[in-house]
Amino acid sequence: MVCPFLKEKRPGSSTLASWIRHCKRAGLYEQGRLLYEKGGLEPDTLSEEVMVDVEEDYQVCCRMISRGDGKKEKKKKTKEIQTELLPENVIVYFFHLL
Repeated sequence: MVCPFLKEKRPGSSTLASWIRHCKRAGLYEQGRLLYEKGGLEPDTLSEEVMVDVEEDYQVCCRMISRGDGKKEKKKKTKEIQTELLPENVIVYFFHLL
């Protein structure tokens, strides 16, 4: 059950559609899926073209979630590079050059 005051502040379907698109473009796939599934999107208030775009954005979000978010892999690689460049490793590397 939704509280009455929350229902009044709920964004419209066009706003939700633009938020879902933004989430897809920004790589916020979990948030895009959550907005589509639980945001209160009313397909009757949107044009057919906009609704098709929203459904495509939702499918992309779900697909990317099932693949595993690519950003997590990038963070791991960054951590590996950072550990390689620790001062101790750099000093050892320079001694190997001598």
